[in-house]
Amino acid sequence: MKVVKKGDKYVVADTQTTGLLIDQNGKIKGQCMPTSNRNQKRVVKKIVNKKTGKSKMAYPYKWQHQPKDTNILYPKNEMKRIKGVHNEISFADRVKELEKDPRFAPLVRKIQKKFAGKLKMSDRPDFKWVPISLVVIDLDIQRDIIIDHLFEILENFHPWRISPVFAVKDPGVEKYHACDGQHNTTAQMVLYAAKIWADMTGEEILVPVWYVETPDRAFARDLFTFVNGKGRRNVDDYTMVRNDLYKIRIDGKTELEDPDAWENHLKVSAIEKNNGTLVKKTDTENRGLAGAYTNVAAILERTKP
Repeated sequence: MKVVKKGDKYVVADTQTTGLLIDQNGKIKGQCMPTSNRNQKRVVKKIVNKKTGKSKMAYPYKWQHQPKDTNILYPKNEMKRIKGVHNEISFADRVKELEKDPRFAPLVRKIQKKFAGKLKMSDRPDFKWVPISLVVIDLDIQRDIIIDHLFEILENFHPWRISPVFAVKDPGVEKYHACDGQHNTTAQMVLYAAKIWADMTGEEILVPVWYVETPDRAFARDLFTFVNGKGRRNVDDYTMVRNDLYKIRIDGKTELEDPDAWENHLKVSAIEKNNGTLVKKTDTENRGLAGAYTNVAAILERTKP
């Protein structure tokens, strides 16, 4: 920490922390605010050891983090959680929540009119473990393979993360045209070809496939667009960081088990220690309150654990 003086205020330079300067009697002598000005006059003195020639800084005050002002309304911090305590809701209760939205009832009436007598449970996709030789990548539908993405999957591979292939099956023929999942499935094939699966003794690898049986290849193109963009909502920075923190704070993962999540945990802890709170950009109730940070990527990039 570098403490400097600016006018009648004490300032901490080259850090992101704020706090108070407390003397030996516990009295507040000034407030430290963050700054990047390296040219300000230092208020500390150097004490030189004549024998060793080494110096140290002598300063009459000690550092203490800025306490929360009870008169200020701070954001709700959903990242502060208790280990082993999970927040859950049933799908039935989720629908009850939706019923409170004034847009919900008109939408349901619209869907009822659109699908009256047409929607059948039997029309949902089927699931099957399929020999990988029967699954093909339709080059007219799928995009080119992204090598870096494939390498990332391989480097972080875990069998529990395998996702099913979304495919269209030719009627009456055991042939499945993959509309999504080529990177995950290619990774499994790489591991199979390299004989890395410990329990494989020569038989063909099976892959999980969700499929619809139809000759309509146009549907396959629509399905690719839906699962890769139009129908999928990308995970925002806030949710990714929140999940990292929950792995540490709720699930009890250690630094050794998940170093990336642990680093984010330390960074957010530093922010919280200085009365800061990460808040969703869409959280209109909390984003304007004191200490709220909505630009998650930027604040974490500048924060040191």
